[in-house]
Amino acid sequence: MENWSEIFKYDIKQVLQRVLQEKQETHPSFSQRDLAAQLGMAPSTLNEILKGKRALSKKTLGKIKDLFHEDTHFQEVLRSHDKEKFKLFFAENRQLTEISNKWYFEALLELISTDDFREDSAWMAARLGISEKEVQAAIDNLLAIGEIRYNKFGRLSVAFDNTLNISEGDLRKATLKKGRSHISKLESTVEELSFEERFFSSMVIAMCPSDFEYLRTKMVDFIKEQQQFLSRDGTKKTEVYQLTMGMVPLTRKVDGSA
Repeated sequence: MENWSEIFKYDIKQVLQRVLQEKQETHPSFSQRDLAAQLGMAPSTLNEILKGKRALSKKTLGKIKDLFHEDTHFQEVLRSHDKEKFKLFFAENRQLTEISNKWYFEALLELISTDDFREDSAWMAARLGISEKEVQAAIDNLLAIGEIRYNKFGRLSVAFDNTLNISEGDLRKATLKKGRSHISKLESTVEELSFEERFFSSMVIAMCPSDFEYLRTKMVDFIKEQQQFLSRDGTKKTEVYQLTMGMVPLTRKVDGSA
């Protein structure tokens, strides 16, 4: 599947020119300066882009996608320019939102990698404790963005070489939603599972704020180490687990504090 930056291989300069023209037809006072302000760039920069003297960076493309995702003029221009690319442009954003909202998308990816995996929706639903409809929706979304694919034998497999190129704004939103989804799943299983099946530990401690980055790095390194260890060859992988780590301040700065 094409990623959103590839979708803009056609002349985005022309698209922006038409957006500006259509906005001015409905709002005569709307100017090129107003469009530049919406894009968060200097009027001179936008002027160079519209004249073809400056190329659009990936960051700028992401900003355009974020700003005009629900803009009527922009959508109409894209529709008339290339209907198929228009559908792809907005489909990936919806699928990414859906995936980051549901914990079982990642769990399904790992389930496919287990040694006893069965490509049967009823079996997958029973293993994850979700409905067959949710299983099929997850498979459809993961196939659409290239996270899974059918191999040469016609079997589902994880696409380890897939890379999603998304804007910084979308990435931040997806990361937050993914975090909430994982925390929600952790909370629900604390009472559902027996003590032998789960582990949970936490601490509250006074510390120097400058040590936060040190701990963040340590936690990231720890997760990477465990991923390598648990994915090693020679072990039979039949279950999917969630390892969640996090750290947040419980106190807030007030006037007069250090």
